[in-house]
Amino acid sequence: MDIVKINSLFTQARYEQRENPSYDVRPTQQRLRALVADEPDSDDKTWALRLADKLAEPLPPPPRLSALYDEAVAIQAALPSPDASPEDRYAALADAHHRIWEIADRADPSEEVHIRALTAPLQQLMDYIRPPTFGSGS
Repeated sequence: MDIVKINSLFTQARYEQRENPSYDVRPTQQRLRALVADEPDSDDKTWALRLADKLAEPLPPPPRLSALYDEAVAIQAALPSPDASPEDRYAALADAHHRIWEIADRADPSEEVHIRALTAPLQQLMDYIRPPTFGSGS
């Protein structure tokens, strides 16, 4: 049984459902069921069939995040000018990173992790501008 393929089909179908509310899940359900049709009864087969059935269930509404999240997104989106010096870009990214963490500190615990996650791309850009050093090795 190809668990990865089953999981990928399910995940892709859920993505399509979110992007296109009129997406027809029946072909994916049929593919999922066909993948396990010849498998002996097992917990994995039961799980795969449950995934196929679950596609027919309506998607839960997306969580509504607070104005703090929107504020953090706006900070994240305001990237420094590519024409700025590396030092200025790094400083702007570090400031945005710091401000987003301050917002996360004020957020509801259920939202805090989502706000902090916004800093991951900023950190990647900072690491690109100024790669981290891990000591001289001597």
